Formats: sequence, structure tokens, C-alpha cells
Amino acid sequence: AESLLRILSTHKHNGFPIVNTVVTGSTTKRRLVGIILRKHICAMLSKRLREKVLTPPGTAAKSGENVELNWDDLNRTYPHFPAVENLRLNEVEKQYIVDFSIFMNLTPHRVLPTASVWHVYQLFRQMGLRHLCVVDTQGDIIGMITRQDLTIEHCKQCWEHEEKTP
Repeated sequence: AESLLRILSTHKHNGFPIVNTVVTGSTTKRRLVGIILRKHICAMLSKRLREKVLTPPGTAAKSGENVELNWDDLNRTYPHFPAVENLRLNEVEKQYIVDFSIFMNLTPHRVLPTASVWHVYQLFRQMGLRHLCVVDTQGDIIGMITRQDLTIEHCKQCWEHEEKTP
């Protein structure tokens, strides 16, 4: 749980990919399993809910049928989800594990790295997306695209950088 707080504190993203890392010889695969939103992670780590989702290390992670939490509990603070700056864990809780499996989106929208900017832009506009996973043909995560990445200013910066790169 401590690493989650560190990630949330150092990254301002609203969506985080959940990956299954598999190492085979010298190859590391990061297969996209789903995506979870910042607000849901913060709600799960809030003082009110953490005891329902935190699992001590070395024990079986709480699975869907063992977690005493549902979507209503998770979204009860809508639209004012806890801010990461207000989350505090004690030394024992910092070592605990959080299982996102029942709250993550198992079917996030995704595109291949060959998708055109126009296609990605259309997906964002037509579907109201905030983030889009970029995966290779085997389903391994390559990156994330956000609405901010599609602003005119950001696209110009990328274009200028590309022109300067030999």
C-alpha cells in the first residue's frame, strides 16, 4: 500500500493500467489486465474503507467474494473523493497488499501504436474518454494517451521535437 501512495503522490494521472508482469528468460511482458482510476484507489485507501481491502503480506489476497465492499461503498463520497495528500497509513498498513481485481475496468479502451492521431482524437471525442491504453498486438502495455496529450499545444511540441530528431 505504501508504494501506491508514493505513485499517487508523484504522478498526477487519473487512470492507471493494471498489468500482469511475466518474465521469460530475458523477455519481460507487461500484459494489460485492466485499468483503475485514481479516485477509486484513493477511496480504497481512505480510513473508512481500507480495512476492507488491505491484505497482510504472505496471505491470500482478498478476492471478489471475500471483499466486504461494493461500488456503492466506493462511490459514496462522489464527487468528493479523498485526496492523496489526506491519506495516511500506519507502518503495518504500509506493508499490506491491495487487490484491485473487483474494482478495475477489465475492458479498457485500447489502440495499437500504429493508430493515427486523428483516429485517437475521434475516439476521445466520440466516446468521452479521459485515457486510452496503447498496447502491442500481444496485448502488452506500451503506454497511455490522455486528453492532455491531444491538445494543440502538446501536439505542436511533439511535432517540433520529431523534426529536430535525426
